[in-house]
Amino acid sequence: MLVLCCALLPCFSPHRFIESEIKQISQSLSVFKVCVTEASKTNRPYPDKAKDFVKYAEERFNKISEDQATCHREFSEACQYFGEKEGAWEEFFETWFEFLSEYQRAEIDVARAIANERRMARRALEEKKRKEEKKQRRRRASEAAIRKTSTRIASSARAGRPGSNSDAPASAASKLASKLELEAFGSL
Repeated sequence: MLVLCCALLPCFSPHRFIESEIKQISQSLSVFKVCVTEASKTNRPYPDKAKDFVKYAEERFNKISEDQATCHREFSEACQYFGEKEGAWEEFFETWFEFLSEYQRAEIDVARAIANERRMARRALEEKKRKEEKKQRRRRASEAAIRKTSTRIASSARAGRPGSNSDAPASAASKLASKLELEAFGSL
């Protein structure tokens, strides 16, 4: 709630505003302690419960005071580290906000660059796969054409042409088919 109040009242120095609230709480707690002490003189159940409340309130108050002192000390250290004189918190956090904004922009730029690199690598891999598949399709088509041609030549040689009675055409056809296969596989 204090942070919200400080954000709504930028004209006040939040550090001093918080300190004044802590002092007011301390004074109220002291007054309440006196009231509880006076009430304890009577034998009613109220003072016992009030004492428990005061004990709890003192613990919380001490914790808040310690946190405020720690915050003030760390704020002073941060101002010294960045070379700034201790001043209003708004000035420091304005600089801090600018730093965070620049850092976030740089992070986004790096993430985009990494994403672009991955996208380019993926595209290159896909292109390489496409070329390899195309090359394999050509090889299969060439092999199929060679087999078809060599089968046709061999079958026509076996069937024999009219007027040929020897095995010479069959061996010539198989040699031609072997030669075609070697040429086709050698060019791939």
